[in-house]
Amino acid sequence: MPLNYRPPPPTGTRKPVRESIWSIGAELGSPSTSNADIEVNGRVVRPDAPVDLIDPWWATTVRLDPDQPPPPVIAPPIPANPLIHGVAKCRWCGGPFYRVHAQPPQWLCLTQACADRQVLNAIPRIVPALYDDESTLSLDSPWLFLPLPLNVDIADSPFKRTLLAGAAGSSKSFGARWMAYRECLKRPGIRVLLMRQTYDELAKNHTNFMPAEAQQLQTFGHGTVRFTSGNYKALLFGNGAALLTGYCANDADVSKHLGADWDLIIIEEAVNLPTKAITDIPTRDRASPTARALGAMDGKTWLLSNPGGQSMLTISDFYITKNPSVEDYPSYDPEIHGYIPATLEDNPYLAEDFATKNLSGLSAARYAQLRHGDWTVFTGQFFDFDPTVHVAVIPGVA
Repeated sequence: MPLNYRPPPPTGTRKPVRESIWSIGAELGSPSTSNADIEVNGRVVRPDAPVDLIDPWWATTVRLDPDQPPPPVIAPPIPANPLIHGVAKCRWCGGPFYRVHAQPPQWLCLTQACADRQVLNAIPRIVPALYDDESTLSLDSPWLFLPLPLNVDIADSPFKRTLLAGAAGSSKSFGARWMAYRECLKRPGIRVLLMRQTYDELAKNHTNFMPAEAQQLQTFGHGTVRFTSGNYKALLFGNGAALLTGYCANDADVSKHLGADWDLIIIEEAVNLPTKAITDIPTRDRASPTARALGAMDGKTWLLSNPGGQSMLTISDFYITKNPSVEDYPSYDPEIHGYIPATLEDNPYLAEDFATKNLSGLSAARYAQLRHGDWTVFTGQFFDFDPTVHVAVIPGVA
């Protein structure tokens, strides 16, 4: 299994024409063109569409209104003059993103296969149908959450434990929270733990937004979704799934998170948590009792982080170089640890001049960490280390 996980790029570039029918699923009749779409199970799809486009993940989890068309299962056609982001690039194919909606702004890759994959992993608005099939630039999107390729990659990671790390502003935190909602909607009974270092950070970055997001999910057709602010601030789903939150500021806090089993553990800004939290808490990603009763056999851990912080070396050793101390970690298994590098170019929601305006005041080392996701530099180090300059190969020495 490769050290850095990145799916193979899809082929084919989308053409900016409106000949193909955008699959909104209602009784659209036969396509007016002869080259593209067919109707399957009440949805208009391309002949070469994967089977999961015909039966998307939400098809069995929500009750569709017979008077409303279901959400789209493939990407809309590109408008004649799309608004292209000048900096962001799709990590799957290297192509640009274009803005597909004005309010809220959402972005799709110009490559057909990539855009379809984004839509397949979206959380749709089931009801009411607040979108217009005549135009891709409308005031209401058919999706509550339209993931970026980076967000899809961590959800699809083949590793049991995955580090998604790199530049600041690459949509790690927001994207992971909504992908966790998607997991809860898809998988009845699962338990997700979302963590930060402190309670204050947890509130500012996650729990302050969760009541409104719960209301959105419920309003737009995803069943009962309730935010609770008891001992654990949590989102409780009507299918029995739950997303709970927690914090871990020091070694004494670690034991608080070792009693329960989880289907998904998300440790956000992982470099700031104690090293003991990074090594010990993921051991509980072994499937919750409620999910095991429904057939689940194992769980996963996602670490989200920028470089820098007290656990930077341990995370780098476990997930990037995959070479921790054998003496300290004799049972370490490199096969279950993976790394997905994140860049500013992954996120079209950032302004094109974000790096210049927002990061220009940083020190050289911190800029390298937050702009380029560089794990080889440390703030405060005396010398700048560059392995291409400072490492010599001695002839005859292995």
